[in-house]
Formats: sequence, C-alpha cells, structure tokens
Amino acid sequence: MDFRNLISRFFTSLFLILFLFIFIYYYEQYIPFVILLIYIMIFCEILFFFKNKKQRSFVLFLYVFLSLTSIEIYFIYFYEKIIFLYFILLIICFDIFSYVFGSLFGKKKIIPKISPNKTIFGFVAGSLFTLFISMIFNDYFYIFSFFTSIIFSIIIILSAFIGDFIESFYKRYFNIKNSSNFLPGHGGIFDRLDSFVMCSISMLIICFFI
Repeated sequence: MDFRNLISRFFTSLFLILFLFIFIYYYEQYIPFVILLIYIMIFCEILFFFKNKKQRSFVLFLYVFLSLTSIEIYFIYFYEKIIFLYFILLIICFDIFSYVFGSLFGKKKIIPKISPNKTIFGFVAGSLFTLFISMIFNDYFYIFSFFTSIIFSIIIILSAFIGDFIESFYKRYFNIKNSSNFLPGHGGIFDRLDSFVMCSISMLIICFFI
C-alpha cells in the first residue's frame, strides 16, 4: 500500500474542502463561470486522452455535456448556498472516507475488472461516515428534515459511486491510467471530479422534488 499517496490525497482533500467552502461562501457569484472553465478542461481531456486509433468517446462527451447543462440549470433556477455547500461536502466526504477505508482495510473488490481499487468495505464505511457527517451538518444548519436529508445523502452517495465507475469504465475501455497529467500525482481534472459530474445530474433531478 502506498501510504505516502494515501496521506497526500487525504490532506489534499481536506485543503480542497476548506478552499471550496471559503470560495463558495465569499465568491458565489463566480461559481458558474469557474464550473464552466472546469468542464471545458474535462472536455479537453476527453478529446485528447479518451480515444484510440478507431474511435473517440462520443457517449462520454455527451454524458459530461449533460452534467454541465444540469449544473448550470441548477444555478439559474435552484441554487441555494447552504444546500450547495451540503452537496459538495457529501461528495468530498464520500470520496475521502471510501478511499481511506478501502485502502487501509478493504479486501474484497466490487468490480475489479473495471475499478480494481474500489472495495465493498470502502464503499460501506465511506457511506456510513458520510451519512454521519451529513446528519451533523444538516442538524446544525436546519437544511432538511431528518428523513429528507437521509434520502438526499443516499442519492448523492450512490451518484458519486456511479460517477466514479463510469469514468473508470471508460479509462479501462481506452486503456489509460488517468484522464490526463494535469494534476501531478493525482491524474486529471476528470479523475478528481468524476463523482461531481454524475452528482450534478442527480442534484438537478432532486431539486424538482424537494
């Protein structure tokens, strides 16, 4: 096990949480523009890395475009600062805890041929710790009722999990390790935001029912 990479990713994620919360809290008017720039970088990664001699990933491109459309619609019609912070917190917490517990204690793989690093223990532990933090955050800020917050959290957790697998599937399909080398030691932008891409679609759908 690469403990150095584990520690690096853990503290990088903690720093990212702090940075995102400060940025969202004080500079929320710039979020749609920043998100657009991030998605443009993801599109570039898909165009230049997710390809082979015979084909490019047109379906993957459409999937990311749907995600971009969803998050921009969300900001136009449904955006609320505290709910968006809640949304981001859940994604990052699940990513951190599932990776940490999966790396330290996970043995049985979920779908090893697609994502060899994803374990059942990592998924379960990551989900439980994320739900615990979700309840604390929701109770402190009075965002949703208890039942609604649990449903919201479960949907985001499952969406994050699916988003990770979608990107992993396409990386295996095109025989690449990372979406790019934009972030040294961490891969590309898509590697770090694969969960967010799927969760953005789910977030828009949720907003029609809450």
